[in-house]
Amino acid sequence: MLVAARSRAKSSGVPFDLTVGDIVIPETCPVLGIPLVSAAGGGKRGPRPNSPTLDRLDPARGYVPGNVVVVSFRANRAKNDLSLGEIEALAAFYARVLPPPKHRKLRSCSEH
Repeated sequence: MLVAARSRAKSSGVPFDLTVGDIVIPETCPVLGIPLVSAAGGGKRGPRPNSPTLDRLDPARGYVPGNVVVVSFRANRAKNDLSLGEIEALAAFYARVLPPPKHRKLRSCSEH
């Protein structure tokens, strides 16, 4: 993750000043709550939706301490290059137009 970030910083012309200690990989994505799983070994190449990725909070600041967080590839891809206002507009739009989730009536233990 560190080597790839250094390479992206160089090709993008943004600062890079991270060490291994600056990258903390949580067990779950702090955005979506899904387990983060590193894809080691064979199989499908490339990141999976639950692969940990390094996200720059402010892309212009680059890969520097305090400006990166590890999130799932799915969350990082969804954010891509949207501003906070655009993300909020996206959420508000779909909250208005999508039907509400159907809630199942749960039976009590005595009904089983």
